[in-house]
Amino acid sequence: MNTTMIIVLVVLFIVSLTLAYLGGKRWNVANATLLFFVVALEFLYVSTHVLTLHDRYRSQANEIQKSLDKVRADIKLLEFGNEDAEDEDAGVRELRHELHRLTLDRGRVWSDCEVDPQLDENGNITVRIANPDPHGIEIDKLLYAFEQGPAAEGNLFLSLGRVVTVGEGTVTAVPLRPTTPEQLEEYLNRGKKWRLYESLPVDRHDLLTSLSEEDLRAGLPAESIDEYLKDGKEASEDEPDERRIGFKADDLQALPNERDQVVKWLYVRRLRDFALRFDSLYAEQRMMQSDIEREISHIEAMKGSLAQAEQNVKDREEERGKLTQDFQKFQIEADRVGQHLAEVEQQRDKLETLLGDIRARTVELAVQLARWQKDATERIDRATSSQTAVGP
Repeated sequence: MNTTMIIVLVVLFIVSLTLAYLGGKRWNVANATLLFFVVALEFLYVSTHVLTLHDRYRSQANEIQKSLDKVRADIKLLEFGNEDAEDEDAGVRELRHELHRLTLDRGRVWSDCEVDPQLDENGNITVRIANPDPHGIEIDKLLYAFEQGPAAEGNLFLSLGRVVTVGEGTVTAVPLRPTTPEQLEEYLNRGKKWRLYESLPVDRHDLLTSLSEEDLRAGLPAESIDEYLKDGKEASEDEPDERRIGFKADDLQALPNERDQVVKWLYVRRLRDFALRFDSLYAEQRMMQSDIEREISHIEAMKGSLAQAEQNVKDREEERGKLTQDFQKFQIEADRVGQHLAEVEQQRDKLETLLGDIRARTVELAVQLARWQKDATERIDRATSSQTAVGP
């Protein structure tokens, strides 16, 4: 029924009531019957339309009720799961419980985080968190950061540190471990998104059971592959006892004193404490970095010593060149001195010969002089003796 027809019927009904009231004392039976007939037609029309609407809306209500029942059944199925199904689809409550259990084991995780490539004025790291909003991170919370991406790319782990400020979609953290600004700048400018963890993952035997051998080999170090592949599988007799668990025929784990009842042995890999392992690796890294810095210092010192030695060699070579030149000059002078010495020796020989001659001549003169003196003495003595004999 459209709006115009409703208005017409309402107007007719009002007019009929008005005419019935005004002409009640003067109208005859024919007028009253005609008025009643008109009103009855109006009522019949309205009643027919009401029944039509009722039937149509009742059909719609039934369809809506069926849809509502189906939605309620789906809601119940989603909330409690389908226990009759072969795969036993888990419901929201069970999934929420599982999520809560995983959150307790692993802690909260924030993925697709973007890091500011520049440190703030205090040397702290700023991270933008898009999801969830709000992120729910509190001040003084300790966070651990991993680079996102395939393991084959060699993603870094950074102990992000303690949160000092919290903003809308951002957190600022001070590095937990001492790291040089240069190293932090290198970490921040690798162009990768980060994944923040409230706590480091806890190692469990069922942690990687869903991965294939190919995935394990692609994501784990080669030296650890075997123990992950053997974990939970039958163990050989040459495996150490601490890596084997025995089970009895009733599939119960055998106690140490029930070894004779063991029907099968399963390999159990050693669980890892990732926090302790990362701390150990960090300590080793710091030691290696210290060793590298010390070796670099030694190399620089050796380079300085080598440069000084090369300079000393150069100086000694220059001195040797000068000494060689001086030696050559000295050699020339020595030759000249030798020549002069030969000449002097020749002159000396001549002088010695002359001196020998002079000495011999001197001896001869001395002998002659002595003879003369003797002769003179004898003449003087004779003369003296003769004068003494004559007397006065």
